Amino acid sequence: MQTVLSHLRNIRHSPFKMRVMSTLVKDKPLDEARELLRVSPKKSAQYLLKAVNSAVANAKSNLGVKEDRLVLGEIQINEGRRIRKPNYRARGQVDTIRSRYSHIRVVLNVIEEPKVAPKKQVKAKPVVEKDKEVAPSKEKKQAKGENK
Repeated sequence: MQTVLSHLRNIRHSPFKMRVMSTLVKDKPLDEARELLRVSPKKSAQYLLKAVNSAVANAKSNLGVKEDRLVLGEIQINEGRRIRKPNYRARGQVDTIRSRYSHIRVVLNVIEEPKVAPKKQVKAKPVVEKDKEVAPSKEKKQAKGENK
């Protein structure tokens, strides 16, 4: 089975929030998953849709596969870098703000078309009924002529 990959890296969005949307989309057909991502109000849905569309475009351009033969295989949301920024508080205290980044990996599986064996052509034999005579024989014609 062929697979198609797509990566989207260094997205400034928390992987925890991103995984919520990816679990909704998993194990769904490609059309339904794209529609769910398109209508979702969450910001992470935009990034996931971008990654899925990129994978579909990769399949079309690299393998020449039609969209109806693609199935959503897996979506991985991994942690990227973390940036720590100071958050100044009262009385000279400092807290840290950790802004997290995400990496998205989308895998599409290509469904193989079923191979259909060509049908064998059977030559039909002519049907002859035994009760009816096809052509009267010469002897019967002569017998009929003598009786007259």
